[in-house]
Amino acid sequence: MAVLFAIGTARAGGPIAPPGWNGAQGDTLPNGQPCCYPADLQGNGLIGGAFVLVKDDKKEFSLFALTFDATNKQTWQMLERYPISKLKTFRVEIESPKQTPLAAIKACGVAEHCSRHYLRSKNSKFTKEVLR
Repeated sequence: MAVLFAIGTARAGGPIAPPGWNGAQGDTLPNGQPCCYPADLQGNGLIGGAFVLVKDDKKEFSLFALTFDATNKQTWQMLERYPISKLKTFRVEIESPKQTPLAAIKACGVAEHCSRHYLRSKNSKFTKEVLR
């Protein structure tokens, strides 16, 4: 009986989205792209990543980065925000450390532009670079 109760109350692990934001329906966005891109963005061995989240009112979506502080507490940073109508053309990828010392998040598809978000150091805020 105790096992049945434990199974009934079990929940999936993973990050908890910031208040007011949730993942899309399932693991795939309406454009066929994944919603979540696991990555070690800080070079510290902790897997956070890039997440496309939909606002609770379903009118907007945003690209968020998930990193961890020195105590392993999750930290969300909103990188880009758009009306939900732009979600069908939005694309995200994780770039290996080539142009920057740490992995970067590349986002494309809104207004035909791309941008790269990267950390200059393990404990900094993300920097946005517009790509031409």
